[in-house]
Amino acid sequence: MSNGNTTAHLPWSIAFVILALSMHGCFSKAEPSTRELLIGTWKHSVDGKKNVITYQSDGTFGGKLETGSWGILTPTVMIVSGNWTLDRKTVKYTVTKSSYLNEELSGQIMTDTIIWINETTVVFREETAGGEISTWIRQP
Repeated sequence: MSNGNTTAHLPWSIAFVILALSMHGCFSKAEPSTRELLIGTWKHSVDGKKNVITYQSDGTFGGKLETGSWGILTPTVMIVSGNWTLDRKTVKYTVTKSSYLNEELSGQIMTDTIIWINETTVVFREETAGGEISTWIRQP
């Protein structure tokens, strides 16, 4: 035997479930994209050389790179800037300004592949530098 109250509460139960499901979407935070994670300043140190690069949200970059000795060449500091794009996991850099050897790098295109990235660390395979793997740490 059924009392009439069970069916009277059914529409409210359905409404509550729909409300709860729609509210879940409002409070869950979407994971940042690879592009969003990359934007900021990153530092990489190896063999006493310190490299810093900043990716801007407008698609520009700037950095300071220290080179090692190459044969008879002495170590030097390069200041570079330009534009960057991201296609899946490939970062493409187009250098528009360089302090290296009378701006010899200006106009050059270089690429890195992102192997892994989170909020604090990015690991690149430097395609232009013969596939070398490097780990960069986000700077405050």
